[in-house]
Amino acid sequence: MGFHGEDFKHVLFSLCIIFNRRIQYPKACFFLLIFVLFAVPTLSVEDNLMSATIPEELGNLASIERLFLNSNSFSGTLLASFANLNTIKEFRIGGNNFSGKIPDYIGLWQSLKSL
Repeated sequence: MGFHGEDFKHVLFSLCIIFNRRIQYPKACFFLLIFVLFAVPTLSVEDNLMSATIPEELGNLASIERLFLNSNSFSGTLLASFANLNTIKEFRIGGNNFSGKIPDYIGLWQSLKSL
């Protein structure tokens, strides 16, 4: 008997992948796989030296409450699709190579407690 994404959805509250210096980052696949399979409310991929742009689909995760992307080497601008993160409570992005201004939609996140 194996577990499938729906089986874990009710028991997995957080997924932390921290301080892994050897992770290879194929564009979009890593984040999307985690959320398609598990739909966890917390994703932490802190301090992994990941370098790429963040996949646009990450902003479509309506149930995400905590998203920790800090201390990597992500680049580009913050995603327009992040405006959809209406349930976000904690959002960490420091220690990356993002460019551009802080988007106005962050001020509309009513659940946000920590930035």
